[in-house]
Amino acid sequence: MLGDVGRGTAILTAESQSLVMLDERNITRAAARLGISQPALSAQLARLRDLFEDQLLTPAASEKGMVLTPRANELREPLRLALQNLQDVIVAPTGFDPKTSDRTFTIGER
Repeated sequence: MLGDVGRGTAILTAESQSLVMLDERNITRAAARLGISQPALSAQLARLRDLFEDQLLTPAASEKGMVLTPRANELREPLRLALQNLQDVIVAPTGFDPKTSDRTFTIGER
């Protein structure tokens, strides 16, 4: 099982991949930008298409790149905000408050 940071990193990765795909509008370029294979990113797109019940990206008429569907266009900004909020939560430092801590410390004993 993933720890909190690992779980958060997995979510950030999936959201980041989604956002890069929507921004790039080209799976090969997006995969290169993310440092992953094109088939892996295509698989991620297939999962997103199932999740949202929408094609999200369709081939452009010019045969270069892809075009966002209206649903994909609606998702871009909320996805960007969610990613930023999640990243803020994950990287936020946690403080130690001795008054509320239930930890037990042993000092000088072996």
